[in-house]
Amino acid sequence: MGIRKVYESRNSEMMAESLEYLRKVFPRGTEVRTIVKHVNKSGTARAIVVLAVDNGSIVDVSAHVARVTESLMYDDGGVWVKGGGMDMCFALVYDLARTLHNDEVRDGTDAGYELSSRPI
Repeated sequence: MGIRKVYESRNSEMMAESLEYLRKVFPRGTEVRTIVKHVNKSGTARAIVVLAVDNGSIVDVSAHVARVTESLMYDDGGVWVKGGGMDMCFALVYDLARTLHNDEVRDGTDAGYELSSRPI
């Protein structure tokens, strides 16, 4: 298995499309569901699948999340997140929230807390 890029830094259209879609399915206050699909042998990286409810259906939005957070994708699905010793699902959702809602912050609140993480 390998990891790969799902974003092209020069393709602002793809980035804008992913940002718009993710803002629609993850408005402020949304609980983001995640699944840890794979952990490497040393425990220092993992593949995390990000799920959303869109028009009543559960959809995998991992590719969109990887694109907007400029992360890599695991070949079998999921955003490839490096790190250990803490809740990496929370870390991914925190980065996602800062990316999606940083321009909407009110009252000095950290945008990273605009979404909550719920591992499945």
